[in-house]
Amino acid sequence: MPSKRPAKTAPVRARRGPGRPPSADTAHTRERILQTAMLYFGRRGREGASVRSIATESGVTLATVLHHFHDKASLFDSCVTAAQEQLAEAGERFIGAVSGHDSVEEIARAATRVALDIAFESRDALRVVIGETLASGRSPAIMFERGTLPTIERFGALLVKDARPAAQARLVSQTFFHVLCRYALSEPDELARIVGVEGPGTGPDGELSQTIRDEIERHLIDLVIRFMRPTGADTANA
Repeated sequence: MPSKRPAKTAPVRARRGPGRPPSADTAHTRERILQTAMLYFGRRGREGASVRSIATESGVTLATVLHHFHDKASLFDSCVTAAQEQLAEAGERFIGAVSGHDSVEEIARAATRVALDIAFESRDALRVVIGETLASGRSPAIMFERGTLPTIERFGALLVKDARPAAQARLVSQTFFHVLCRYALSEPDELARIVGVEGPGTGPDGELSQTIRDEIERHLIDLVIRFMRPTGADTANA
């Protein structure tokens, strides 16, 4: 009788640990989840954002999110850190763009243009960091050491021209950034009312209307120039 061949058995595959997706270690997936989470936490707050919704919006499973970030608290903390890093880098970009100008007027115009671009690009990061600051009562460490404070100080130092007081320049720098953040965090229709522009806040493309953008620029430039004007200049020009 012919001998029987042994039955083929399926190869044994190592089982993945609980919640470990096939592409768990890809930096791209982690970054996509992080950016989506920043949007959700920024707009809905820490309590209002759902990890399941973040997973769905990111195009991954809930298990993938939990593999990378373990739980909601860890995901939120990672968002705060990423937002701080993004804003700290934005501060360096801002200072680099406004350095090298000779007059306060030139600095004000250059600062306003680049600051508005950065602020509107970084709205979600701003929301996350400001929300955490309000919740904890203090600025996150990276923002204090590398972000907000150094940028305010360096911008104020650039504004010190013609022996104007450094304290005055620092106050103007602080005011500039506070007003800038307020504008950046406002929706277009609200911005239209803030800057006194009639009509809708968005253009045909759904983006902030150029009229409002122009008015915001005028406000910020005027803020810097007026407050950094040498004492007695108004009287001399009258």
